[in-house]
Amino acid sequence: MLKMLPLFSSSKGNSTYIESENTSLLVDLGVSCKRIVDALTENKINPASIEAILITHEHSDHIKGIKVFANKYSIPVFATEKTWTKLDSLEISESYKNTFTPDKDFTIGDITVSPFSTPHDAIDPCGFSFYKGKDKVTIATDLGHINDYLLSKMIESNKILLESNHDIDMLRTGPYPWQLKQRILGNFGHLSNALTAKTVEYLIKNGTKDFVLGHLSEENNFPELALETVRSRLKMQDINISDISLSVAKP
Repeated sequence: MLKMLPLFSSSKGNSTYIESENTSLLVDLGVSCKRIVDALTENKINPASIEAILITHEHSDHIKGIKVFANKYSIPVFATEKTWTKLDSLEISESYKNTFTPDKDFTIGDITVSPFSTPHDAIDPCGFSFYKGKDKVTIATDLGHINDYLLSKMIESNKILLESNHDIDMLRTGPYPWQLKQRILGNFGHLSNALTAKTVEYLIKNGTKDFVLGHLSEENNFPELALETVRSRLKMQDINISDISLSVAKP
């Protein structure tokens, strides 16, 4: 059975723990080594048990703590070839550098990793689905928009961490500079609550029952609003929300 535990999920830092019976992974590590060690320990996870770190993209809120943590515990780090060109500052030993290619599955321990490209303003951003037997969990954040390709990668997940970054009205009327607002609203920015709600509806109709909303903006969103936007959409479509699990990841 696969376990997915979002440890941190916000514009200030992201990291998600993936576990099977025999394998433990981290996706991204955008907080300090101390904070990730504390979070793992709090959840009764030995930091030294982590077998690999997978990187979605090179933005600092996804890689900030990798250098110290990976070197301290001698952990292999996986990223696409293009992403590695942006990661010189990590100073990871060549022996721990590994590459993967979107849409080409690979295995770490007893977990199959299925990376897929995501629309975001990074050099080669990715999301991930993880498989073990009949179990599938998916991480899909930092999405400028949703398309058929992404939906095909997300469907039939048992559990998904899905971006719900901002409320469009809060963003438009908020304090951000116009250029930053345009970036977030663009096709390679971040996913709004409204688009997330539509995506959740689609995924429910294709078998997903467990949703964690992540990467919420502290300035342009709040957990209750993200949850209510999704719930309202589902009620309008006559979907019984008591049949699903819907929560918000810790920032």
